[in-house]
Amino acid sequence: MKTPAEVRHGQTVTPGPNACWLWTGGLDPAGYARFRDDTGRKVYVHRWAYEHYVGPVPEGLVLDHLCRIRHCSNPAHLEAVTQDENMRRGAHATKTHCKHGHPMSEVLQYKDGPRRVCRTCKRASARASYLARKNRPEAMAGGYGCPGTKMRSAA
Repeated sequence: MKTPAEVRHGQTVTPGPNACWLWTGGLDPAGYARFRDDTGRKVYVHRWAYEHYVGPVPEGLVLDHLCRIRHCSNPAHLEAVTQDENMRRGAHATKTHCKHGHPMSEVLQYKDGPRRVCRTCKRASARASYLARKNRPEAMAGGYGCPGTKMRSAA
């Protein structure tokens, strides 16, 4: 006999900081917990808990972890919001520097919808692409100011 999802959920969470219900089972590569519901479908644990204890997620909305812990399934820590709002609230929204160490101030970034793109890296990438298209030898030396700029070979 199969154990109901509600029982399995209760057996696989542990109390965490700020009243989080932390999933102790496996996590996906992004850090989200998943398990099989009563129908056998593989679902996100936080989404299952919200739907089970609160109700369905309204169409067009996603669940935002207010506690910022992806494997927390406490429905009190989840809020249904638009994807844009979820992106605005996310950890990337508070980044002060890009992955190459350039500052991400308002002046030094592009807005691409909810995404923020480093202006210095964007310029270096555009310059490298331009030089590669022109088949110039200096294009193969790396980006201008961005050691990790990816470049296509001109072959």
